[in-house]
Amino acid sequence: MAGSTAFTDPKGAPRVAMVRRTRRHQKYREQVMRAHGGVCHICGQGAADAIDHLVPVAWGGSDDPANLAPAHTSCNSARGAPAPPQWTYEHPSMWLPGYGPRSSSGAAKSGRSGCSAFGIGALAGVVIGGLVTLFGIPLPISLIVVIAVAGVVIALLRRQPSPVVVRQRPAVHDAAGKVLLDARGVMSDGGRAGDLTPPGDVLERLDVQITGDNIDTLITLLQLGPGAEGFRDGLLGQEGEDLIVYAMVRLTADVVATGGDDTGAAPIGRIPADRWGQYPGLGGGLVSVQVGLGVDGAGATRCWVSFRRSVATAGSFRE
Repeated sequence: MAGSTAFTDPKGAPRVAMVRRTRRHQKYREQVMRAHGGVCHICGQGAADAIDHLVPVAWGGSDDPANLAPAHTSCNSARGAPAPPQWTYEHPSMWLPGYGPRSSSGAAKSGRSGCSAFGIGALAGVVIGGLVTLFGIPLPISLIVVIAVAGVVIALLRRQPSPVVVRQRPAVHDAAGKVLLDARGVMSDGGRAGDLTPPGDVLERLDVQITGDNIDTLITLLQLGPGAEGFRDGLLGQEGEDLIVYAMVRLTADVVATGGDDTGAAPIGRIPADRWGQYPGLGGGLVSVQVGLGVDGAGATRCWVSFRRSVATAGSFRE
């Protein structure tokens, strides 16, 4: 496996640009410093000299004040961009739209909030209890019925998943400013985990014939060992009858979050015409997909792309 972390970027490889994100967090500096007393959230000492994102920008962290805290520049540099803590999953304002973690079903992780569930349960119990009393049933038994009904209703409401809300991913443009056709699923973990199936759609998958040595660089960047899988934002571009598969040099979440202008894409393989012909929507122009990589126990590499069926079967590329 190659140890290089620089992609081979041949002439003609696509470059794409994300909608720029203004670095708004600096305008909250005084507010955040005052709210936290200037105490570094990493080491717990005072005299912090910078503002840090609790959900790192590379993971899709937002510029909302809820996601900001004081930090020492040295602490921030040493911390890097670790995986966001579990508690941040329940605070959507801390995440850029489309980058917050979701359960495997694509739904929010919990059902109705505790307050609404208990309120509805209590109301249901009182109503049923009143009806029971009208029939002359003794008060102690009525109270038991009220408690039982309220408990059942609360338990049922808490088990029901919240409605799925699919958030808009930042638009991706080619170097000429044209918006690319987006065939990706619902992004999870800032693009580091496998895309989730969008409601009412199906995720399809095609194997990729690996070409060149950029795949080794990508495996090194993703730190994949035997038995591991990793994911990267990718592009498809038609060349002759085949589709060329490109891996984005940087995650779109990272580029958007840091306000970068553009990023390159490096070729890692191809998909022959006999494999993608049933998905005409993938041909004719650059299409945004997700690239998946896996390394088996013997060290052999496999590669695939995933995309939404509704986009891929929509006909020839016209967007």
